[in-house]
Amino acid sequence: MSPAGHWPQLHAAIEAGADSVYFGLTNFTARAKVGFTLDELPSAIRTLHQRGVKGFVTFNTLIFEDELPEAARTIAAIADSGADAIIVQAPDPRLPKAGIRMLSSHPLVTNATPDDWHVHRLALGLPDGTRDLEAEKTVLLEAGFDELSGVSWTKGCYMGQELTARTKYRGLVKRRLFPVQIDGPPPERGAVIMQNDREVGTMRSSTNHAGLALLRLDSLDGPLTCEQAKLTPTTPDWMNRTL
Repeated sequence: MSPAGHWPQLHAAIEAGADSVYFGLTNFTARAKVGFTLDELPSAIRTLHQRGVKGFVTFNTLIFEDELPEAARTIAAIADSGADAIIVQAPDPRLPKAGIRMLSSHPLVTNATPDDWHVHRLALGLPDGTRDLEAEKTVLLEAGFDELSGVSWTKGCYMGQELTARTKYRGLVKRRLFPVQIDGPPPERGAVIMQNDREVGTMRSSTNHAGLALLRLDSLDGPLTCEQAKLTPTTPDWMNRTL
């Protein structure tokens, strides 16, 4: 797969033997001053297909409500052009620092590994499914779903709404998932966290010297140990400890 800013790059990619080319349009794009117009798009796709090359169109931008009609027309035009796929990216809805999410029907070149992402999300305090949550046990507000745009207080009924709302409005959150720095061997998931002789939480996912731990809010200012390691909790800037 090769990128193409406009016609010269598209022809160069074809001549270089690319099996597919991706490019943007002059609107709804993350790159300024490059891309094809909607009028040029059918011709670009025909040029690629005549040489047996697939054409993917990127649609990389935030869309505001007043832009929805034009966005819909643009997507329809891309589909009508015969493009093989649309590549879509959007900021992670939980935190801007979590990066960009991208959907593609074709493998893309990357410069990071899943382990790199694991380290990054742990530093941000982002829970990851069954690594950090327990089915039928985890309270959503303990896992930061309120601050991370995972709970709506205005929409209609959804599973767990009554319990979640009662927990919020009665101030019943006593534990939270916190990022922790690990001094020592990373503890096993589910290992008990101690503060002196008191159980104050459990370990969740971890890697090397970083992890997530479910901790009592009244335990954050004292020494914490888990198996053979010492833990130091931190509060992410997105977290409201007084839910």
